[in-house]
Amino acid sequence: MPTALPTPRARLRFAPLLGVLAIALSPTGVPREAAPAEVTSPAKVAYDAKQKEYALKAAFLFHFAKHTAWPKKSLPKDTSPIYVTVVGRDPFGKVLDSVLRGKKVDDHALIIRRYANVAAIRDAHLIVAGHLSAKERDKLVAHCRARAIFLIGDQPGLAARGALASFYLKKGKVRFEMNRWAIDASGLKISSQVLKLARFVQERR
Repeated sequence: MPTALPTPRARLRFAPLLGVLAIALSPTGVPREAAPAEVTSPAKVAYDAKQKEYALKAAFLFHFAKHTAWPKKSLPKDTSPIYVTVVGRDPFGKVLDSVLRGKKVDDHALIIRRYANVAAIRDAHLIVAGHLSAKERDKLVAHCRARAIFLIGDQPGLAARGALASFYLKKGKVRFEMNRWAIDASGLKISSQVLKLARFVQERR
């Protein structure tokens, strides 16, 4: 069922994310990677739109980290880092580093890691499935299943295949869908501030 737009009160509770989005979309929040000089105007518009899309997705990742409680064994110390991991070809580029640079959740620093494949993953807390083959996507879902890992797909559909969440676009806006079974199996405690903004999907088994 499509997620209703947040009420005015919900938007107030969502203010921390909106603040991060403002930073993400500011001239200093989005890396100013110069587009090639020869690009046409439509291509430049598409380039800028993609930069903004991934700045928003990066801001959502911070929001997810901020409103998720991992079990003690995953974060044994008050200062243990939260590893934000991209697996596969990275669609974010420098945007993820720019938006999350210096960010903390309480005393947990957010550390970005990137791995080409599932076999290389180490100590991940929040994983983004980047551009992967179908076989590697299935391996990633199996790797994260019933573990305290917030797995989200960059493209829609992964939540229905067993991941905890997936991003999707609706009328050009970044949204996300979630899998209730995967959330329960993960043992993660996710705040209602995240859950109320999600579109929930049924897992295909």
